[in-house]
Amino acid sequence: MITRLFCIAAAGLGFTSCLNKDANTCSATQVEPAITATGPRTVAVNQAATFTLAYMPLTTCGAFESFLEQATGTANSYNVGVRVKYSQCTCPASATITQTTYTFKPTRTGTYYLNFIANTTTGFITDTLVVQ
Repeated sequence: MITRLFCIAAAGLGFTSCLNKDANTCSATQVEPAITATGPRTVAVNQAATFTLAYMPLTTCGAFESFLEQATGTANSYNVGVRVKYSQCTCPASATITQTTYTFKPTRTGTYYLNFIANTTTGFITDTLVVQ
């Protein structure tokens, strides 16, 4: 009787493992801290301001996906983060600093504060952009 139950359980596990063909596929997206952020200090209304951001993915499987942009609630102040997508389960740690560009196009005059998400010690790298 126990042997029969064991055989049924083993067969059931075997069949369910066949249903999960992507068992070794992993995918995760997270915001990685900016190491540096450089860009213009002044720009005209409706002119794009391009910032170069350096960041380091945690593993060699990490690739830039998009930017996380969020108004802070304070006038003309935005938090910006680098979203990195990790597409494999096991990858070596990365020691390579990667760069990407972030474009901000203000539609009104004023002083803008772009807070690039950095590490937990510094919090943000803040760039002040004057729009004339």
